Parts: sequence; C-alpha cells; structure tokens
Amino acid sequence: MNTSWSHTTEALKQLIDCLSCSKCKNKSISPVRYLTCGHWYCPACVDSATSCFKCNVPVQPNEIQPAHTIATLMQCCNTISQIIGQVDPQSNVSDTVELSSKPALPTTSNSQWPFRRKHTIVAAKTIPKNINKRNMKGETSLHTACVKGDTEYVKLLIDAGANPNTKDNAGWTPLQEAMANGYYDICELILKAGAAPDTPGLKNKTALHEAVLNNDCDSVKLLMSYHANPNVFDEFGKRPLDYCWSNEVRDILQEGEAPEESFDKLQNLNRTLDPSISLLNDQFVVYPSNLNSDSRKLLHQLASKHNVKIVSNLSPSVTHIIVDVNEHGITILTYDVLFGILSGKWIVDSQFIRPSLDIEDLNAMDMALFEDIGAPNIGSFKRARENSNKQKPRLFNGCYFYLALNPMDTYTIGDLKLTKQELKSLIIAGEGRVLQREPKPENINATTKCIPFHVAADKLHPLYNCSHYIIYVPIQEPRFKYNMPEMKTLPLTWLIECIEKFKLIDPAELGLS
Repeated sequence: MNTSWSHTTEALKQLIDCLSCSKCKNKSISPVRYLTCGHWYCPACVDSATSCFKCNVPVQPNEIQPAHTIATLMQCCNTISQIIGQVDPQSNVSDTVELSSKPALPTTSNSQWPFRRKHTIVAAKTIPKNINKRNMKGETSLHTACVKGDTEYVKLLIDAGANPNTKDNAGWTPLQEAMANGYYDICELILKAGAAPDTPGLKNKTALHEAVLNNDCDSVKLLMSYHANPNVFDEFGKRPLDYCWSNEVRDILQEGEAPEESFDKLQNLNRTLDPSISLLNDQFVVYPSNLNSDSRKLLHQLASKHNVKIVSNLSPSVTHIIVDVNEHGITILTYDVLFGILSGKWIVDSQFIRPSLDIEDLNAMDMALFEDIGAPNIGSFKRARENSNKQKPRLFNGCYFYLALNPMDTYTIGDLKLTKQELKSLIIAGEGRVLQREPKPENINATTKCIPFHVAADKLHPLYNCSHYIIYVPIQEPRFKYNMPEMKTLPLTWLIECIEKFKLIDPAELGLS
C-alpha cells in the first residue's frame, strides 16, 4: 500500500522556510541568533553585520550566539523528510544515495603530497537517529565517515546537523581525521560547516600541523583561508612553521599569518557538543555550590520556570556552578570552584537568579555579567571557560605531578581544605598526570618530557621545559628539592595559586627560588 505524504510534504516545506536563514533563505547547518531581537541567520550572513537585516536593530558581536533550538528543529525536519522518502521536501531527490562498489585508487594532485584520496564507500547510507552519538572510541558518525573518505555520507551528515567540532577519545576532530588522510574535499566541506581549524588533537597538533607535516600545500592554503593560526604550539613546543620542509609551504604560512582575534571571532560562531562549555541552552545543568537557603529557594523557582536541571553531584554534565559570595563580596574558594575553573564550567554568582525570574527567555540573560563577580582573581573564571570553549588543552596539559602528601590528612590553604584524593582529582580535571612514584631527573626521557601547553608560546618562561613537579607542604618538606629546568619541587600553595589564576605561575612571583 502506497502512502501519500503530499500534505505532510507541503507542511514540512513551510516549516523549513520558517527555519531558514532570515537573509539568504537557505537552510543553515549551524545557525546563529541575535539575542537582541531573536532572528537567526547563517554564520556567513552575519560575519560582518552590525545590525539585524530583518528589523535593523543594532547588534554587537557578543550578542550573536548559536541557535541550538533552530538547529535541533532543522535536524527533526531532516528526519521527517527521510521517513516520507525525501532528503529535502523542496526537491524530488531520494533519501538514499547509491555509491560505487569500489573505492577509488589514490591519486596525485598538484600538491606535493601524493596520498590525497577520493574515497567512496559501498551501499546506501541512512542518518542515525542520534546523529552525534559516540562509539567506544568516542567517534561520531562524522568521524568514521571522514576516516573512510566517504564524501557523500559526510555531506548527508552535515546537512542533517552533525556537529563538526566533536572530539573522539584521542582528542581528534573530524577535520583532523580528514586532513591526516588527505581528503581535501571533505576538509573543505567540514570547514564550510563551521569546523574550528585550530582545535588541538593528539599531542596538541592541529589540522595545520598535519597538513604541514604532509607537505600538502593545497590543504595549508585551505586552512589559512579559514584563519587557521600558524602560531599554535604542540606538546613539543613547535608551531606548524617549525615542521616545514619545503619553501612553498613556508611561504604560504608566512604570507597568511592570521591574528588571534580573527580566530577567536570564527570560534565564537562554532557550535560544540561539550556541555561544560555550552552557553545557556536546553542543556543548562546547574550545580549549586554551598548556596544559602534563600539562594536555593530562588534557584528552584528558576528551575521550575525555565526547565533548568539541578543536580547534586559535580559531574561532567554540569554546565554552570552557582556560588554565593561572602560578606566581602568574594567567592570563597572550594573544591567545587577549583574543579569548575579547571574543567571550563560557567561559575556564576547567585545574584543572576533573581533577574532571571523576570524574563521569559533564559537565553536573553547575559550570564557574563555575573561570571566574574567576586572572583578571587578577576578574569580567571572567564579565561578558563574561554579556553575550554576553544577546545584548547586544559591548564595542566603536559604536566606530571607527584604529591608528596599523606593520603589520610586534610590540607588547609587559607579557608580551603582539601584531601590528597581531591588534589588528584583536580590535577586530572586539568589534564595533568598523577605519578605514583617520585620521579628522578635521570628517568625523564623523550617519552615523558614535553612542553606544557600553557607556557609553550613563551620560551623565556621559567617553566617552559618543566614537565615534572613534586608537590609538598611546608610541614612535610622533602629531603631533596629539585630546581631543574625539567623538574621542580614546589609547595602546595603554588599549585592552588595556579588554578585560582588559571595560569602556570613563575615560582619567583610567589617568592620561591
């Protein structure tokens, strides 16, 4: 029995028209919306706009945010169109794509790298219900399609709303997978879909590192045209330029160096799946940290009105940590706050709750106004969150720690009290590695020695070559203290100060020699 979907198709057409970009009227893969008026557009349409095209309301760059609801609705439309037998209700194209039975052989292009491939895969493909679901390796369907070089399936996934900025368990994005395998066309597709070109992956190498290592001139040009930053450092302290082995690639990098602000602007328009760095959206998950009774009551009212989820455990799903300030207007440092800094969570003063009860759309609330209120070091909360928002390595990336502490004791630093286990958890949250045995300088070799990411840009920084740290408390000082370029013995106060200020601090700043 054949089912007619004519009415459904017509209704779906009208819905897609409503969800399309307010300027170009095309379906947007990664729509963004203006917080001032609520209209949404393609990222390309608002790249240099200073006012809304539809209502002419002035718009600042910080008032442009990802339109998660629109993207979700568009994905639902794609799902419905598959059910009724059309990829796009506005066309008669079937929802399946027949591909060739054999992959094409590697071909040589104008690039000096001979391994760029055009690869096709057997059989028709369908879009998974949860398009961004990860497998055991942390890979999404877009990851695997990029690894296989399945260009047509990559197109289908992107059109269906697949997120181009997810990382697998090794830290690789779909762009890096495609770049490492030489799939130029796929790289171009993913970049057009909003992929961040500078996301560090394995060993903190970016897609530009991979392209330069492969001496792939065309791919280097492509990445530079999307404002890839040639000054990002890997865990060996090397930029893409440092890996050049041809003058042609070197000339492309030197001629096209992009300022950091261009990269930041591009990143702000990219969507991300990591809930710890999401802006206010349907995944707003709140963890109240030591709130007083009045703040807790107001928070539950907020949750009821705006469908906000409140959790009692500080898990990776938490997006916002809500705190009270003390009588001096300062946020009291706790394990929760330190963990939030290291993991890039929003840490927001509870003062935001009351005004949020008076608005209908929580997305209209400028949370940044309440982010650094009471921060012990102004700007540290924001720096940590923006670092995570750009998917850069966390504070202790490239650092190994040995805690010369008693596991049964509780350590007090000011008003802060922490156990050894909590300190381990904080180091891990900052992507540091905890050593079970005290390291010896003679055992630090090429497999463990690396340049900490957050000092890699400054070769004169005293910790530039320091990858190993022994942490102690003054009442339990170790018999031997190291002050070597690759290994240092430092007090626990140094570790806490680093987290609080979100930077690897020169020990001399704390009076430590």
